[in-house]
Amino acid sequence: MKYRQIFAFLLLTVILISPSVYATCSVISISHGDFGTVTSQNNINQYLLAEIEIQCDTPTETYRLGIDAGQHQSGYRQLKHSNGDTLSYQLFQGNNPTEWGDREMPISTYSQAVVSGSGSQIYPLYASVATKDQTPDGLYTDTINVILDNNGVSSTSSKQIRLQLEAFCTLDTSQVSGEFGTYPIGSQNISNVNLGSIYVNCPNTTAYKIGINKGKHLNSGVRQMAFDHHMIAYTIKQGNGGAEWGDKGLQDLDPSYTETFSAANPLSQTGTGATQAFELYGDAIIETINTTGRYTDTLIVTLIW
Repeated sequence: MKYRQIFAFLLLTVILISPSVYATCSVISISHGDFGTVTSQNNINQYLLAEIEIQCDTPTETYRLGIDAGQHQSGYRQLKHSNGDTLSYQLFQGNNPTEWGDREMPISTYSQAVVSGSGSQIYPLYASVATKDQTPDGLYTDTINVILDNNGVSSTSSKQIRLQLEAFCTLDTSQVSGEFGTYPIGSQNISNVNLGSIYVNCPNTTAYKIGINKGKHLNSGVRQMAFDHHMIAYTIKQGNGGAEWGDKGLQDLDPSYTETFSAANPLSQTGTGATQAFELYGDAIIETINTTGRYTDTLIVTLIW
């Protein structure tokens, strides 16, 4: 018997190729991110908030850079106070009006333009915040995500933004005439003379006090106007027929304040965001005065909030 031998050959092959090498880019730092302490006197416009540093393996590597809506957006980005109050803000691509968002990113939360770039770069991040006449005081924060899309691969870096807000109030005494008028010797005492108005502007809900000091010639707890060595006793009042106006208790808002006229309280009010006017009225004891002359005193008005 004959046997036929059949041999089968298996061909095994290995093909080795050079792997594709992709250049990569990454966010290596986001500086600053802190507005510091600002007042409610003005809005913040085009403030250099941070610098975003991108590092790439090659100078020709391209990418897109976006910034999301943050944690508290409601149609616009918001910094948030611990009590829930917010300040609206915007982020810009450098010192220009182009707002920075994450449109066209794999996940878009804020439909504004992204930055297209190549190679290692530092990108300035500018910000504007609506702080004018805002309250309450305190720390406002948000956390944003900077998204880098490099060859279809996305990476995210987070940054907290901080702003410490302080209320700012203004005081205007230019409309206080301080004039009691001219009277002949022997006139009756004068009362409820309109001496003008003090104007104050404080942010809405901001509590404040206006105090008026003792003047230069206080005697036994009574203010006096002087001419040579002669004196006229007088009173400053909070409005027509109102209480006497002093500076007692201003330390409640500013412990460093030195009280000078403890016989009367300051005027206490709450800001509305608009200018508020407060009239000063005065009484003067002139019946017993027999020396003619111009009697004067100088008062200091203090606004504390």
